[in-house]
Amino acid sequence: MIKLISPENNESVSLLTEKQKSFFKEEPARAAIVDYDGFRWYAPEIAGVDMTAPAPVRLSWDDDVAGDGAYLVLIAQNEALESPIIKVTNDKHIDVYNLYIGTTYYWCVQREGVRSDLSTFSTSTETPRSIKAEGLVNIRDLGGYSVPGGVVRQGLVYRGCEIENNMHVRAQGLSAFLSLGIRTQIDLRLPTEIYQYRILDSFGIKHIPISTAPYMSLFSDEYREKYRRIFSIFADKNAYPIYFHCIAGADRTGSLALMLNAFLGVDLKDLIDDYEFTSLSTWGIRTRNHIHFKEMLEKFGEFRGNTFREQVTDYLSSFLGVTEQQLKSIEDIMLNKS
Repeated sequence: MIKLISPENNESVSLLTEKQKSFFKEEPARAAIVDYDGFRWYAPEIAGVDMTAPAPVRLSWDDDVAGDGAYLVLIAQNEALESPIIKVTNDKHIDVYNLYIGTTYYWCVQREGVRSDLSTFSTSTETPRSIKAEGLVNIRDLGGYSVPGGVVRQGLVYRGCEIENNMHVRAQGLSAFLSLGIRTQIDLRLPTEIYQYRILDSFGIKHIPISTAPYMSLFSDEYREKYRRIFSIFADKNAYPIYFHCIAGADRTGSLALMLNAFLGVDLKDLIDDYEFTSLSTWGIRTRNHIHFKEMLEKFGEFRGNTFREQVTDYLSSFLGVTEQQLKSIEDIMLNKS
């Protein structure tokens, strides 16, 4: 008989590591960092060990029947176990990564024609939803955040690092990345930073190179059309799921992530936390008090609106030229309205 042990039935499980929990608790210390200038967005350097990967959910069970067959673990968002995540192991436990946050899961284990009872657990709503893909760093879902009147949908837009060049994706990491179902890769790197032969091309993922620069470059005529084009891609439902990245997933990527989620209504505190979360990656500290980041926020404040969301929306429409129809399309795709 197979008996499920952990998580306990109806248990809530956090997908944040202890280091990540400490990072959010230390918000006053992060806010007190003054004029940090220890990085260059145009030439990022590896400066530490990655700590952005999520904590796993460890599923464990007991079995009083001896046997040599492998265990089949089925995990789904419904009691009928339709469209399940399937894991195979010879052990009586397995670590599962990259689940959605704020979601109820049902699971069971079977071996040699015998199946356990069904059990359930829920993942906490703590953001961000980080992604583990061995060999890659700083990957996370832009979804899961509560906004006025709803929540940003998960599994649609991911931000992160490059797949090759400075990064060296492992076989398991590539498998985990491909399981996200990415259709479109928006590549923010310079042409000189992009390989001729790219890994993701072999898997039918559309590669769209749009070289950008971060921070105050968002407001320059040189990059106006490029950012307008990116938001036109966000307005195309057939492009999803989307992965956008630069080298580190820090500055060019961080600026774009902030714009998109600000438009969707994510609170400014959460936007800053997401930007600074890169500090847990291999690419060095990112802080709200860096001169370029502060200047960017101040510049958005010059646009019309009483809230940061309204100001970013005005920037998208009046400066970039993103149409009202495109903005509505992005909202319809990305927001789960209550």
